[in-house]
Amino acid sequence: MPLSHRRRGPLRNAAPAAPQPAQIDRNGVLILIRSTVLALDQANKTGNYTVLRDLGAPGFQANTAARLAEIFASQRRDNLDLSGVAVIDPQLMVLAQIEADGMMRMAWFFPSVPQQVNFEMLFCAREAGNGGCSA
Repeated sequence: MPLSHRRRGPLRNAAPAAPQPAQIDRNGVLILIRSTVLALDQANKTGNYTVLRDLGAPGFQANTAARLAEIFASQRRDNLDLSGVAVIDPQLMVLAQIEADGMMRMAWFFPSVPQQVNFEMLFCAREAGNGGCSA
């Protein structure tokens, strides 16, 4: 078979790519974590989830502001105050890693009292010339 007719792309039975460490420094990690959690805190305090939704990747933006209000209703009902993240360092459980779909995954918690809150989030790159993530 001539080379031009050979199948290109991944093999159907190929194992998924293992996550790779993300090329992001500690300051970048702290900025992403703090800005994201503070945006959630402000959305919970105001009941307005449009900015939180608009900051998200396209897959997250598929949620309406009303749907996000439903998702985070228990945090609002419990008056969960996340503002302490501005001064408390997160404890990473999963270091920043790039998943097979190109998304950067991290998991962390803030060692706080009276309630420890765990987070796991996916982030996508929105660089110049990059339209962002598709999902």
